[in-house]
Amino acid sequence: MKLIPIIFILLTLKNPVLSQNNKVDSLISVLNNSDIIRDGDYSGPTFMLTGPAVDLLHIGKAATDKLLTVLEDSTKGVIAHCILTDLWSLPIPSISPIYLENEHIVIFQLNDLTFYMKGKNVFANQRDLRLRSIFWKSYISKQRKS
Repeated sequence: MKLIPIIFILLTLKNPVLSQNNKVDSLISVLNNSDIIRDGDYSGPTFMLTGPAVDLLHIGKAATDKLLTVLEDSTKGVIAHCILTDLWSLPIPSISPIYLENEHIVIFQLNDLTFYMKGKNVFANQRDLRLRSIFWKSYISKQRKS
């Protein structure tokens, strides 16, 4: 008889973890680089994160493993990189945007990833996404060991 309350307690404790994992999975499935939008003022173009990215930032580092899985995805990799940069508080010396007026493209470099914004399209070179993916997996592994 004592086993039933223990099982109930274990199931109750496990449920919030499963619930959060399901929420992260759901947010990752709809995450898109287009959730990075241009912003800016007199100092020049900047960007901000919107949509599911904001929810993932609120969840925090618990979303890290799922974000690592989409770093090389051409539709999610840039925004996953931006979220991880914020979550893991990597120092950002500066964000130096370059505006190519003739092509209406803004080029950003954030934590060694160069990405491009043209209208609502946000994209990066596949090689750069791959290199940042390698960096993130190594960096987070080292952080978790220390």
